[in-house]
Amino acid sequence: MDRIGIFTLGIVLLPESGIHLHIFEERYKQLINNCWDNSDFFGINYINGPKFNDIGCAAEVSSIINKYEDGKMNILATGVKRFKIHNFVVTEKLYSVAEVKYLEDIKEEIDLSLLAENIMHFNKISEIVKSVKIDPLSIETIDMKSPSFLIAQKAGLTLEQRQYLLDTLSENQRLAFLEKHLKKILPMLSETENINLIIKNDGYIKPEFKRPRKP
Repeated sequence: MDRIGIFTLGIVLLPESGIHLHIFEERYKQLINNCWDNSDFFGINYINGPKFNDIGCAAEVSSIINKYEDGKMNILATGVKRFKIHNFVVTEKLYSVAEVKYLEDIKEEIDLSLLAENIMHFNKISEIVKSVKIDPLSIETIDMKSPSFLIAQKAGLTLEQRQYLLDTLSENQRLAFLEKHLKKILPMLSETENINLIIKNDGYIKPEFKRPRKP
């Protein structure tokens, strides 16, 4: 198992997604500096009140945008791969360190018809929403390893929905979930108030989410 520093946040980072972070706590200053100096990953795990998710996304520090005299910094972090925390270990570091196991999807052929449905719905939404730039997707150019994570970046998912995708180890299961979600929100996008909500939330509509039962 690998050991990585853990950054608990009220967000869910997906693989191949980027996020800007303002680092101001001493423990996380130390974590980011160590990762930057040694080209190490750190883990981002979603925490919501007392609820902590042990499946997170390993991230790399893509760039340090600003660094201030007091050590605070603005960084760009990029999601790399998913992991599950096995246990936390005691170290002399200020931040939490955990032993983790990296997760891989089950082996399966991607359902191209399901992927095509997702791309069709996504592109319809990109045409409707004019206040923010959403680039349309093409099945010929999309990353075929985990296209669901690319689609999910601009699908207006709740944090719980994003965590569900992170937890799910089947690309086709993620695509099936997204297809239902995109199909559901399309009729809602004609209302101006929902367009404003889209912009505010950097996504689309956030309907009620009930975690699908495991088969």
